[in-house]
Amino acid sequence: MRTLGSTKSSKVDPRGTVMTQHHTPDDALQADLEALGEQFEAEEREDRRVDAERRRKGLPGPERDIKTYPGFADGGATPRN
Repeated sequence: MRTLGSTKSSKVDPRGTVMTQHHTPDDALQADLEALGEQFEAEEREDRRVDAERRRKGLPGPERDIKTYPGFADGGATPRN
């Protein structure tokens, strides 16, 4: 378990003054989320680039395999137990 003391780091400047920098537990989480967001954006850019290239070449779009289940996508109701 983290304590308040473990969320602070101290730095000493050249004059000998101790400067305390506070870190919140959310800092690492925020950095991880930003890195994940950048990865998603890179994958989306690559997907858009591949789709644009396919369209330039006049190739058909990928075939979609759409499955529906009885009582869900066909507008029916599923029985309740």
